[in-house]
This record gives sequence, structure tokens and C-alpha cells, in this order.
Amino acid sequence: MIIDPAEDATTLTALATACDTVRAQLPLDGPPYQDLDLVTVSRQLSGLGDLVTHLSDEVLFRSVQPGPTGSQRHRAIGAFASAVDPLGRAISALGAVYTQVAFRDETSRWPDSPNLRDALRSADTVIEENLNTASEALRETADGLNAASTRLRVDPHRVQVALHRSTGRGRAAAPESSAAVATGLPVPSSTRRQGR
Repeated sequence: MIIDPAEDATTLTALATACDTVRAQLPLDGPPYQDLDLVTVSRQLSGLGDLVTHLSDEVLFRSVQPGPTGSQRHRAIGAFASAVDPLGRAISALGAVYTQVAFRDETSRWPDSPNLRDALRSADTVIEENLNTASEALRETADGLNAASTRLRVDPHRVQVALHRSTGRGRAAAPESSAAVATGLPVPSSTRRQGR
């Protein structure tokens, strides 16, 4: 089964939208993070894990499908595969958030002390930095997927034709001037078709 480039582009756009959805759910309003709990972070990690699985499945599916391999297929595989790196950074950052939220949860029943307050402020700083890292990585992932989708929607043959025209190779030869014909002089190189 040959996959149409438009189908690849649609899948890439859908995955970019999924990344944007997860990104919109990140609590980026700053500390304190009392409303951020382990279940919420676990769901976000699970959602990102599902996205990685989906990307990996798309790469595998296109890699093993029968039929000729072409540049469009390689570009689609590359687009899906390249999204795994920034998505992995988002997962890693959310893993660090989980650790700090677990620390906050564990220490919530401890007696108040200056050391505990300092540790909780440090945990909030780590949470904030990692939420920002996750948000940036998800934005990068979505932007990359959207850009790849746009590139796949462009017909490579049309691009080649346009490039060919813009370099002058596709222009018709200028008619020889009557003076050149009458005198038998060679036609100037600037009026000859390029590439001959």
C-alpha cells in the first residue's frame, strides 16, 4: 500500500495538535504548585508516551511497507523520527517534575522547619524550570511536525519545475535577431538557451 503524501501530512498535523494539547495542559503559571499532583503528572507522562509510541509506529509502518522507496517516503519517515528527540526531552523534563511533586507530597506531613521551607522552594524552582523545558520541547516538536507536514504537501515535481524556471533553464530560447541572421554572426551566449 502506497501512502499518499497528503495522508502523511495530515498525520503529522494531527500529532502536532496532540503535542499542543499536552503543552496547553502544563501548569505554567508559576509556583506554588499545590494543585500539581502525581496523578496529573502521570497522565501527562502517559500521554507523551503514547505520542512516542505513535511516532515509532508511523516510522515502522512506513519502513516495512512494500513497494518502491522514494524521497517522499524517506522525508515522511524522517519527519516522524526527528520528532522523537524533542518529545524525549519533554518526557525527561516531566519525569523530573514528577520526582519533585513526589517530594512535595511526601514532605506535606512533615513538621514545618526552615530547612523544609528551603527544600520546598528549591523543589518549586526545579518544577518551574522543568515545566518550561517540557513546554519548549513540546512547542519544538509541534513546530517541527507542522513544518514537515507543509513540506510534504508541496509537490516535489512542482518545486523542481519552479527551480528549473527560476534558474533560466526552462525559458524558451530568444529568437535570433534579424541582424545576426543577416550578417551570419553567432548568436550572443546571453540569448542562447542555457544548458546546451
